[in-house]
Amino acid sequence: MAIPQDTVQSYTTYYTLYLTDEGEAAVGLTPVVQAFWGLPSKTNYVGSPSYFSPTIEEVGDGFYFFSIDWSTFDPSMGMNDDEVFLVKIETDPSIVSDSERIISLRIEKTDSVHSEIIDKVEEYNIHVHDHIDDLASSMSLQLEDIKKDTYRILEIEQGSWKIEDNQLKLYPFEGDTSLPVVKFDLFDRDGNPTEGGPFSREPFYVKPL
Repeated sequence: MAIPQDTVQSYTTYYTLYLTDEGEAAVGLTPVVQAFWGLPSKTNYVGSPSYFSPTIEEVGDGFYFFSIDWSTFDPSMGMNDDEVFLVKIETDPSIVSDSERIISLRIEKTDSVHSEIIDKVEEYNIHVHDHIDDLASSMSLQLEDIKKDTYRILEIEQGSWKIEDNQLKLYPFEGDTSLPVVKFDLFDRDGNPTEGGPFSREPFYVKPL
């Protein structure tokens, strides 16, 4: 059974074996790859000029494994373009039963595709998540600004106003109604300050939101 492990730099796939001796978990064995046939070249890379043979390590409780990094794996050293490999393993000479002593499995380069897909999906999810966070943060700030602007309009529309000291003063409808939220300087047609019959106004003070 292949258990792909996704990594950023490589696509290492772990192949696991459960070995038994007379039906019981076999520990302390030294499994050896006897044949490693590549297809479609039909080349046995065990004993070939590359002398390739993956190392099988013990995990414990009858479990063993070997791994292949498919991003760099090429037992033919550039001679062939094999995609599928047939592996024959002798678990240990001490195992009597042929069915338990000799095992075979098929592995192929596409075993790492799962890892590659996971990397791409995770990369995409991270990008989307970051974009959503940025968008939510931006919308939250904009919403807060809209709430403040809307409240200021309510303060002006529902509040009171007074003309004094050549100024139009607008007071809020709640809170501290003694302090104006906006003050306008008032001017007549000639640009002189006035309280009666103003022709124009200029902002003098606006309370921060």
